[in-house]
Amino acid sequence: MLTKGDRVHTLVKAEVWSSPVNSLRMKLGTRPAGSSGMIVEGAIIIIKAIWWQVDFDDSGTDGWVRERDLIREADAPPSLTALRWSAKQGLMDGRPLTEAEARAVTS
Repeated sequence: MLTKGDRVHTLVKAEVWSSPVNSLRMKLGTRPAGSSGMIVEGAIIIIKAIWWQVDFDDSGTDGWVRERDLIREADAPPSLTALRWSAKQGLMDGRPLTEAEARAVTS
C-alpha cells in the first residue's frame, strides 16, 4: 500500500489529472513509464479508484494519478528505471530496444 511521502515510479504511461474528483477533474497530461516522483497528498478513493497526488522529479506535469499506475520505488524492478533511461538512448543493456520495450515506454 502506498502512503504520503513514498517515492514512486509510474508503471505505464500514466494520465495526470488536476483533481481526483470527477466534476473538477481536467487532464493535465501524461507521464511515461518509469517517471519518478514523491506522493504529496492522498489517498483519495472515488468510485473504486485510489488517487495520489504526485510531485514528479523533473519539470514535467505534476498532479493526481491512479494508484494502479504507480509502484513504490522500493518495490520497483530495476528494469523499470533502466527502461526509461534506455529509451532516451534507444538502448537496453547495450543493445537496441525491442519493439515491446519501446512501446512500454511510449504507450
